[in-house]
Amino acid sequence: MKLATILSLSLGPAVCAADVSFVPDTTPGVQAGGTIVFQGEVVPEDLTKVKVLMADNPKCKWISINSGGGTFITGIRLADLIKKNEYNTEAWGVGAWSAAAFMFWNGKKTDIWPEAKIGFHFPFEDSTKEPAPQAYHGIAGASIYQGAPDLTGATNLLLKMQNAYDAFDRHGYFVVFPDENGKLTSGYMNPNVSDRLYTEEEVKEIANGRQSLQKG
Repeated sequence: MKLATILSLSLGPAVCAADVSFVPDTTPGVQAGGTIVFQGEVVPEDLTKVKVLMADNPKCKWISINSGGGTFITGIRLADLIKKNEYNTEAWGVGAWSAAAFMFWNGKKTDIWPEAKIGFHFPFEDSTKEPAPQAYHGIAGASIYQGAPDLTGATNLLLKMQNAYDAFDRHGYFVVFPDENGKLTSGYMNPNVSDRLYTEEEVKEIANGRQSLQKG
């Protein structure tokens, strides 16, 4: 039985508050050395929680993520922690969105379970909820570059995040997920409205239409 299945049965869907815990490898289906389970919202105190679990379980090299995101800068710091400690990552349940997406793509090895999605959105300031300064874009781009979530090259990821924002404001996401054959595919979503997948051409048309209305 896959770990994602075990967790789905025991923990249920992602919760609002962060739930960071360690599952030992004595549990059937868990990776050798055990797995750190990160479920729920990304909040500043999670950085300390993950650091403690890493220190207490030196043989562990996996972190399993089921998160809709949270505090952007905490996600970046956790991503850096995962990368420096050469952890592998897997996404299950809802997958890894927003701040959690950067955590996922900094894994040495990455696995996305069926029905899970990795969703990137335009970064915002935590306090004002306004678009983040350009410096944040640089941090975001550097942190995800090695994962190359964009199948045509990670150098365009920030542009795709901008496209999603232009089309759907802060609710726009560029998403990556496995299709029915397990092959990674990508597209755009506005999850606040539906799970419909939009193409690059569609989001550009939507964005141009919004710009025309604004000018009028």
